Amino acid sequence: MSNVDAQAMELEEEVERLKQDPMIQQVISQYMAGKLMEAMQKRSTAESIENPPPAAPMMPQQGEQGQAPGRRMAAPIPNVPVPGSAQALQNQLAGQRSRVPMTQQGQGGGGNRR
Repeated sequence: MSNVDAQAMELEEEVERLKQDPMIQQVISQYMAGKLMEAMQKRSTAESIENPPPAAPMMPQQGEQGQAPGRRMAAPIPNVPVPGSAQALQNQLAGQRSRVPMTQQGQGGGGNRR
């Protein structure tokens, strides 16, 4: 056909294949998550410069709360990455990796040879 550009079609198909590739999607997601975090941090910094946070009110001493000193009221909050962030994706990949060594060399018994 004279009205079809074969090179343009091949390029379009290759672009679509790359867009559907899970590894490419993951790299793009990590990049975008990093850029989003960077932008949010810049905005947060700018807002804190313009509007400094109010001073925290005085909290009563732990001894005044009726608890033993040094004890917490609740368990500490775990440091969990934001879902979809680069750290969350790295943790997910690390969890998916096999704990079994990849090589099986030297594991065989040899069998009965004659």
